[in-house]
Amino acid sequence: MIIRTGKLFLRLAAGMAAGLAMLLAVTAWLVSAGPISLAFLTPYIQTALNPKTGEYSVELADTILTWAGWERALDIRVVEVSLRDPRGRVLARVPELSLGLSGAALFQGEVAPTRLDLLGPEVRLVRGPEGRVELGFGTDPAGTQGGPLQALAAKLLAAENGSDSARYLNRVSVLDADLVVDDKPSGTLWHAPRIDLILKRRPGGVVADLDADLEIGGQSSRLSADAEYLAANQRLQVRLGLNGFEPAWLARHNAAWTALAAVDLPLSGDLTFSLGLGGRLSDLDFDLSARSGSVELPGTFKRRLELAGATLRGSLTDSFSVLRLDEISLDTGGPVVNASALVSLGEGTDLNTFGLTIEGGIGDLPVDQLERFWPPQLAPAARDWVTTNVRGGTVPTANVKIILKPGDLAAGSLPAEAVDLRFSFEGVSTRYLKSMPELAQAKGSARLTAAGIDLALQSGRVGELALNEGTLHIEGFGEPQQRAEIGFVASGTVTEALRVLDHPPLGFSAAVGLDAKAAGGMMSARTHFAFPLKGDLQVTDVSFAAAANMVDFSLPQVVGGFPLRAGQMALKVDAAGLTVEGTGELSGVPVGLTWRRLFRSQGPATGTVDIRARIDDSGRQALGLPGAPYLQGPVEALARINLKGWQVLESDLRLDLAAAEVAIPELFWSKAANVPGQATIALRLGPDGTIQINSFELAAADLRATGQAELAPDLSFRQLDFSRLTFGQTDVSASLRPRAPKGYIAALEGASFDMRPYLARVLGSGEAAELPPLRLSARLGRMILGDQHELSKMSGRAVHEGGHWRTLEASGVLSGQAPVSLHLESKGTQRQLSITSPDAGAFARSIGVFDNALGGRLDITAVIDEQRTDRPILGRVRIKDYRVVDAPLLARILTIGSLTGMAELLNGEGISFALFDAPFCLREGRLTIDRARTFGPALGITLTGVIDRRRESIDMNGTLVPSYTLNSVLGKIPLLGNLLVGREGEGVFAATFSVKGPASGPRVTVNPLSALAPGFLRGIVSGQIAEPATGCS
Repeated sequence: MIIRTGKLFLRLAAGMAAGLAMLLAVTAWLVSAGPISLAFLTPYIQTALNPKTGEYSVELADTILTWAGWERALDIRVVEVSLRDPRGRVLARVPELSLGLSGAALFQGEVAPTRLDLLGPEVRLVRGPEGRVELGFGTDPAGTQGGPLQALAAKLLAAENGSDSARYLNRVSVLDADLVVDDKPSGTLWHAPRIDLILKRRPGGVVADLDADLEIGGQSSRLSADAEYLAANQRLQVRLGLNGFEPAWLARHNAAWTALAAVDLPLSGDLTFSLGLGGRLSDLDFDLSARSGSVELPGTFKRRLELAGATLRGSLTDSFSVLRLDEISLDTGGPVVNASALVSLGEGTDLNTFGLTIEGGIGDLPVDQLERFWPPQLAPAARDWVTTNVRGGTVPTANVKIILKPGDLAAGSLPAEAVDLRFSFEGVSTRYLKSMPELAQAKGSARLTAAGIDLALQSGRVGELALNEGTLHIEGFGEPQQRAEIGFVASGTVTEALRVLDHPPLGFSAAVGLDAKAAGGMMSARTHFAFPLKGDLQVTDVSFAAAANMVDFSLPQVVGGFPLRAGQMALKVDAAGLTVEGTGELSGVPVGLTWRRLFRSQGPATGTVDIRARIDDSGRQALGLPGAPYLQGPVEALARINLKGWQVLESDLRLDLAAAEVAIPELFWSKAANVPGQATIALRLGPDGTIQINSFELAAADLRATGQAELAPDLSFRQLDFSRLTFGQTDVSASLRPRAPKGYIAALEGASFDMRPYLARVLGSGEAAELPPLRLSARLGRMILGDQHELSKMSGRAVHEGGHWRTLEASGVLSGQAPVSLHLESKGTQRQLSITSPDAGAFARSIGVFDNALGGRLDITAVIDEQRTDRPILGRVRIKDYRVVDAPLLARILTIGSLTGMAELLNGEGISFALFDAPFCLREGRLTIDRARTFGPALGITLTGVIDRRRESIDMNGTLVPSYTLNSVLGKIPLLGNLLVGREGEGVFAATFSVKGPASGPRVTVNPLSALAPGFLRGIVSGQIAEPATGCS
């Protein structure tokens, strides 16, 4: 059909050219009066235009010659041109057809057109459902594919190598046509009231130029195009130029183009595509720009995207299955988006064949406008979190890369690598937790993927805290529940840090019992949080950890109520608890401190405090701890304290006493400095402040003590039990209880107790020991009374009040030999002492006074004068019915006194005595005996003098009375008795003696003449008138 139509027009042109020469002569005078009819040429032109094949026929109404303006000059035209098929149906109608005839052909007698211009035709272009394009000229294009234009184009293609008149044809055009485009698939009807189309022959093909005014819905747009058809590939390359074309016009006037309503932009630029002669498009290139307008992408953005300008350059290839966007530039009137993309459109709506790759960037984007440019479907969870929690500031740069492989969209969730958005930000504010203070003035960078977001914070502030080295990680965008992890380094005051951490859901300060306002110092902390992104977030949902360094940290009150200051500490905290470790000062005492706080404790204790300190005298005073006289000098202390909040529950103490002087005056025990010593104490505090010492152990020098105790809140004793107490020769258990209104009740029980320092105190030769009021009971295996003396199987009781032993009762076996009982009682300013024993000899041997007495009943009574500072003891010793055997000193006296028989008796069976009566005074270690006497049937002795225990010396004078019974009888003679006998205890016949010198070897002297002198002359004969000074009043 196309070829047949083309031949028809060529024959018409040839006929018109044949008559052209005949008209030249008359043209000049006719043209001025209007078109000149050349009807006689019509048959020739019609013949020239009709094809010889008869596939169609051309009918012409007339041929005219007209003046067409200076550009065209004289123009030959045929009017009312019709094209019919063999059955007579009209295929096309053209009002006028302008011819240009070849002069060369005319000289050869052939009518051959060089130019065919279709003037003012009504052209109808229809795109069928299958995409085929059909043209109709003044008729319905149904059944024609291209009509005369297509036939003429074929003529141009065939003319280059043809042999008929078509070989002269160089141009075919449609001028001033009225074009109607009917796009059947979309239901759109376009109108171009003026259109010029020029086809020109080129070697190997045809080029075309199009210029048209396009009207759609009352809006006009300028359309231009140029095209080239290459015979080699039988395709038409078209460039379509747009100027102010608005796609939204189409949507407003045709429902099929509703989607184009989203593009409310005046487009200008070029579309380049490839078109087959059958009307099928293949590749399409475009280079478009737009002025201000808007774009609405319902599947991408929630509202229209206002644009100040835009550029779009790319191509559609592979039968429109691949869209390449080499340049996308969107000017939003502020931020400019630049991007490129590659889209695999796939097959229809099958998402398994759809693929997408986009790379782009944007700059200077206000964060508050981020919602405009972030598609809701692109990582919606991240978008919701960012747009809800992030505000203010700008995004200086942002670059995105989106890779959707075929099948990714159909899978429902995107793989992590599908989206890669990297951007920087500054001046941003955000709330990483709704209840927490916001992060302000944030600066940093971030990376967003389909799986999560990673943010790096360069700087920012939370309240008065400066933040840096921050990170934010949100994961699980494709899952029902997303999780966030936040980390940063914060610097500032401890008060501000605690204030921030005290916000819900953490409530950190309240949880650990810290008053944020009262805390002092500076800190720098590295913090990490992890939590699910949900509205009803609880503290148990938050996993957190932090490590901080604190400088000059202080609290007005910590464990024990002591103030802490000058702290240099490191803090570590997580969801399980916190640890604070470092140094500081408790009440001015330098300490090492480790505080552990448990947030989810299984027991009553919620934390522990370890305190390490070297505490000297001033430190103990500052801490209110016991000091002198018990402790002097530095002590290395280690305490572990279990806490409930800040309430002390229990504590374990370890004390290194090596460098300290330790004394227990009540026990007459002490340890010098630089002597090893250790103490451990395990205690528990009651709700009322009572201190229960579950166990204690003291090991220092020779002392070992273990036991339990209970203290009142003011540290006074309520109970003290020694499970075992050993030092020196003491090995006992003891119990101590307070006694109202003051003082204590004590009980001793055990193997042995060294009484020597207490006896020295009682007897006035030892150092004074300040004892509290005390009621003491004791049951002991032995009580050590001296270096050689002890009281075994001892039981007794005592009362100490007013600095003195008021009552003392004891019984036992003295030194394993003499049963003895002791009673001491205070009356007024005096204390009365009584000692009794059924075996005086054994008692004397036990205490080392006299080793040569046997038997006898002992009765000692004494009075201690407490008013005098030296506290002298005045008393009397009485012994009944005892014997003296083998006494070397007495034997010397008897021998020297010529009482040889008596000495032999002494060395034999011994000398019996009925009574020993000795008044005495013990003062400051000096024992003074005043007129002591002892007598029996064979011998009597008187004695006066001093035994100095401190100097270990003796100074004694005495009298020996042999045959004491006879002498005593003479002494009872009236008048002569006193004269003959002398003093009491002496006889008519007696000898005086003296014992002086060291106790270990005294000098013994006896005056034998005194034995013959009567009593009143005995002092003169003996040469001794004055008695030794006793030192007692």
